[in-house]
Amino acid sequence: MDKYKKRTDSPSFLTKLYQILSTSEYKEIIHWSEDGKHFIVENLHDFTEYILPKFFKHNNYFILVCSQLA
Repeated sequence: MDKYKKRTDSPSFLTKLYQILSTSEYKEIIHWSEDGKHFIVENLHDFTEYILPKFFKHNNYFILVCSQLA
């Protein structure tokens, strides 16, 4: 594979995050800020217990954040 080939697909994390933020059922737990520039996790407990396991292989918020920073 050519290492300079432009990637056209979105990373899985971003796709899943957008899907979570687009689900009205979760708006009390996680939502976009008023200006739409960032998102806010209002209820970390519910986010890690109910939402993360539906979309990711774990429910550890800190592993999720750190894996995206690496």
